[in-house]
Amino acid sequence: GGRLHAAIEPEFRPDFAAAPACWEFGGKSVILVNIISVAFLAHYNGANYYSSLSSRSPARFNVAVICSFVLSAFVYCATAIAGARTWGAAADGMILNNYARRGDGLATGARLAMGVSIIASFPLMFTGLREAVTSLLKALAPTLLESFGADTAFVGLTALMMAPITGIAATVTDMSFIVGLVGASLGSLVIYCLPPILHTLAFSGETAGAFSSAGVHKGITVLGFLLAAVGTKYALM
Repeated sequence: GGRLHAAIEPEFRPDFAAAPACWEFGGKSVILVNIISVAFLAHYNGANYYSSLSSRSPARFNVAVICSFVLSAFVYCATAIAGARTWGAAADGMILNNYARRGDGLATGARLAMGVSIIASFPLMFTGLREAVTSLLKALAPTLLESFGADTAFVGLTALMMAPITGIAATVTDMSFIVGLVGASLGSLVIYCLPPILHTLAFSGETAGAFSSAGVHKGITVLGFLLAAVGTKYALM
């Protein structure tokens, strides 16, 4: 190894003896699918992204989405391949754990950049979650939020939601477990199940058939539930 090899924790040092074959498929492959689901899970902020687009139109939004997804796919693939080729079976769910904690300036800079990225992106994800919870509460109990006042309800709901999220983030050390579980349960449902279900309900008059739009949507929905069930099973193992 290099000069920092001894500074790496033993369990995080490169291990190619136990590395799986390139095309071997198993439980870890399912977990990878779960993680990929989270990587491309952006539906909850779609409306905000569209409203923020300059000279917005469906056509411009489609171009922005396609370009963003292609660029994201390239970055994720490059990162995954680099991690697997560098660390083998020892590659951790949080790949920065594989690097020395002291004496590696580049790794320290990467950890700092990761922290800044999380701090900057968290409001985007939390805003989508809070808006969804607010809409649900208004539908289930229309007068509940109004009884507290707009400002009090906003601050109180934010604090109540932030507390468990912060607690989980402070106690859970296996990041791949959380990402895999979220991707399997919520990611599969939001990506593969809800959109075709909503489309089928909105266009219920379409001709039914195995290869019709409605038939394809039903197939995608079944696939989504299957991925959610299998993915959740392997994430909890």
